[in-house]
Amino acid sequence: MKMAALNRRDSRLAAIGLLLLALLLAYFVLLHWWFVAPLLRVHGEMADLRDTHSRYAAVIAEKPALEKRIAALGAGQAASSAFLAADDPNTAAADLMQRAPRWFAKGGAEGLLCAADGDHLGVVLKSADGSSRPLEPALAAFLAPLGVDLADLAVTSIRNSRNEPVGEAISSA
Repeated sequence: MKMAALNRRDSRLAAIGLLLLALLLAYFVLLHWWFVAPLLRVHGEMADLRDTHSRYAAVIAEKPALEKRIAALGAGQAASSAFLAADDPNTAAADLMQRAPRWFAKGGAEGLLCAADGDHLGVVLKSADGSSRPLEPALAAFLAPLGVDLADLAVTSIRNSRNEPVGEAISSA
């Protein structure tokens, strides 16, 4: 098949079109994928980092308010008796751990309390009648000479089945 020869003006337009096509192809093959595409990827990662930084900055700005709220919740829980009933054998153990952070304890059935301070000192208290009521005053009296201040546990209210106070258990020390 024979092609017709282009006139001078059409051949220049065809040459310019082929040159533009060659430049476009050279840009995508030689420049874009090795230079521009990695820069675009870095630009996207920088945007992600800016977003992450702004979220962390917002959390850091809220830190004092969160610490104050956590402290208030902790103080409210420490002051609350809603977590353990007064006749629960673990009440004395929980009271010891709240007031003396180095100590850990576990109450048991029949008026038994085991406690330790983590420095190789252990204490076991057993109520003769199996009641857990005298454990807190006994613990306060027993640990006072060891430097553990549990003065607020030295007196325990004794209540009847209608939750009326009928007496007190007081430590002798």
